[in-house]
Amino acid sequence: MDHQGYWAIAEADIEIQNPVTDRKLRLLDDYCDIRDGLRVLDIGCGKAWVMRQWAERLTIEGTGLDINPAFLEVARRKPPARGRLQFIEAPAEQFSPTPASYDVVLCLGASFALGGFVQAVDWMTSAAKPGGAVVIGDLTLKHRPVVNAHQHLPLDPVDLVATVQRHGAEVSALISASDADFERYVSHHRHATLRWPASIQSIVTTTTCSKRAAAIGTTTSRRSAHTWAGSSLSAARRTDYSAIRRKNRLTPTAKDGQWRCTMASS
Repeated sequence: MDHQGYWAIAEADIEIQNPVTDRKLRLLDDYCDIRDGLRVLDIGCGKAWVMRQWAERLTIEGTGLDINPAFLEVARRKPPARGRLQFIEAPAEQFSPTPASYDVVLCLGASFALGGFVQAVDWMTSAAKPGGAVVIGDLTLKHRPVVNAHQHLPLDPVDLVATVQRHGAEVSALISASDADFERYVSHHRHATLRWPASIQSIVTTTTCSKRAAAIGTTTSRRSAHTWAGSSLSAARRTDYSAIRRKNRLTPTAKDGQWRCTMASS
């Protein structure tokens, strides 16, 4: 089983594919100034819950990119009541948006699709219009380790803010997800994978999967910026799968991590 296959199983029963509640995600409506007529781009959209909620109520024009066909099938299943959405099954790096052409650019927990946090901020702010908003998911840590083995990550809000500022935006607000939010998300993973049939056709090698995400949104210079920041969220560990019997173990470790959604303006 490949990486996409695992996530299709683990997140089969959930619409919001990050450890955060719908109530907290709905705060983005105000923070991103969601209204009729906006163009929205969602990188690594998965089932595109946020964009589909907007399109159900508003006449937005949205584009979602993802490489997992199982998620896109769900996203396409029910056409929205008001907005127009299209979904593209392709790697984000193969998509070349017209610069400064989107009012809102989303990437919730999938900045790796653009090469990492810093590269994602650069790519997404270039795609956003002046005055637009970007929401990007990534990992930060609550506590700096003695030995920094994560120099490629924004380790804390200070590093996060500095990165955002280098791309012309200022952090202005924050939404935090609780440990309970994270535990609920991990429990969904565990329930879904344990229900997977014990007898499968092919041998699945030992796999370790962790999902650590948050959302950080920014804009370019002269733009209102919306930022998530998250921390050290190991979501799941799968081990010992075989053709006859699969044993699944999930290890939630939210002690050092926290989801944060930070808003910003210039």
